[in-house]
Amino acid sequence: MVANLLANLALLAAYRPEGSRLIISTRRPKHNRYMRHQFPPKTFMAVVGTLEQLGYLDRVAGTYNGLRTTLGPTERLRHHLSPLGASPALGRLEGAESIYIKAPVPRAKVKVLVDYQDTAETHRLRGEMDTINGAINAASITMDGQKQPPVHLIRQFHIPSSTSPPRFDGHGRLYWGFWQSLERDRRASLRIDEHPVAELDYSGMFARLAYAEAGMEPPEGDLYEDLGMSRPAAKTAVSALLCREGPMVRLPDDLKSELGAGWSGSRVTAAVAAKHPHIAPLFGQGIWPRLMFTESQIMVSVLLGLIRRGIVALPIHDGLLVADTHAEVCTEVMEAVAHNVTGFRFPVALKLTAKAVAL
Repeated sequence: MVANLLANLALLAAYRPEGSRLIISTRRPKHNRYMRHQFPPKTFMAVVGTLEQLGYLDRVAGTYNGLRTTLGPTERLRHHLSPLGASPALGRLEGAESIYIKAPVPRAKVKVLVDYQDTAETHRLRGEMDTINGAINAASITMDGQKQPPVHLIRQFHIPSSTSPPRFDGHGRLYWGFWQSLERDRRASLRIDEHPVAELDYSGMFARLAYAEAGMEPPEGDLYEDLGMSRPAAKTAVSALLCREGPMVRLPDDLKSELGAGWSGSRVTAAVAAKHPHIAPLFGQGIWPRLMFTESQIMVSVLLGLIRRGIVALPIHDGLLVADTHAEVCTEVMEAVAHNVTGFRFPVALKLTAKAVAL
């Protein structure tokens, strides 16, 4: 436990911005598949307390239904770590779960982890994640010339409540890639096997997924243009209408800030419905888990297809980062997989490559 905590704090100090902290859980739940057998919560928190007393970590206690407990390295620990720098000795323990199920908590903004029993399906899903994580970690991923530590992507599924039977057909997106939260200018400093990266994504993905759900081909052109609002606002509006349950009476905060005064939920609904009448019946039906699941099925199939071709890519939900030398092949694979999964064409857009950003 001491080695594990110190390795995580060392990684934080070497790779994360100043002020970053670890989030830990102080709960003592019944054992589940997401916990480490060798890290009993009571003993783990005793080790945290001892390292805190010795002056090696700083702990900020969480609050009830509020912020989680966090840990940070003290200056004393940073002094001992500084000679190590970005140590290649930092690795990951084997055996961490990669298939998660989460469920919402009534009248709360948090989701809880749901335990489940293994089946042939879960073994297959975990095997796919092992292949993806293994390929990424076998590649040389650097940022600003510094080799990045091993990653452990998870695939996260959602069910309606913690009492619902475990299922693996809702949501399914991949998380925990450090590149997913990077600003675009920071992504430009990434290298895969010493090659600058190109960013590829599906154009109008969420709207196209809705058209596929409706069994119809979308109209030509940009699906988020000509709605009487900015493209970012239109993209947010379409997603909000497809994700929510019930009519949009009040504007979500993020959409309100993008639209400004004069807009209401009914006006947004009417504007989007005028452009996309064929998917308007899907508004307010809460179909986002199915749409995201289809998206995740496409992305996992793309990643595995690229790996079979010896190409490593870093997923970002409906897009990915790939060495610029593989951009053309990657585009072909992405479009072919999306068509195979949905039966419809999903065009892929090449965003600025790292070379173009640097220029």
